[in-house]
Amino acid sequence: MTTFNRRRSFSIVAVLALAITIAAAPLQEAKRGDARGAEQAKEVLARFIGAWNTTIVMGDAEPVEGTSIVRPIEGSTFVTEEMHAELFGDAYMGIGVMGYDQVKNAWVSMWVDSAESTLNVGTSTWDAESQSMIERVPARGETPAQLHVARFTDKDSFVFVAGPDVAEFKPEMVIQYKRHK
Repeated sequence: MTTFNRRRSFSIVAVLALAITIAAAPLQEAKRGDARGAEQAKEVLARFIGAWNTTIVMGDAEPVEGTSIVRPIEGSTFVTEEMHAELFGDAYMGIGVMGYDQVKNAWVSMWVDSAESTLNVGTSTWDAESQSMIERVPARGETPAQLHVARFTDKDSFVFVAGPDVAEFKPEMVIQYKRHK
């Protein structure tokens, strides 16, 4: 190989390496995201992590006892929740993911369960003053837009309320979470 060909090969390799580095930079930046938002997210999500005993009230129905386990997704700003209960005589299971999307710099969530045949996807805000996660889920088909609020009453309990996102909000479902001891 001549000196010219070696230099040309080296130049091509150098240009490719530079192009890969430049192309990867936005991906690395997106992965890092807003460091302050990520740290706040980890602090907020830590409150949800654990095993919970739940009391579910839907409308005028009798309260139903259940369980929920919230686990961190290691190395991320997300948690998973798995809930079990017996609703209206049927076994109920729900699975959700909630967290802080560092690319969007926003709280996001999704929920799917055995009571509905749809995936609920929402965006949220954390209100530090009221110690509440406030989520809005857009309308889906016949289902109107929903408002969900999870408000901590202390470090070992929070209440989740859900209902149509209208001016005069009236919860259709209330879930009391008490940390399992």
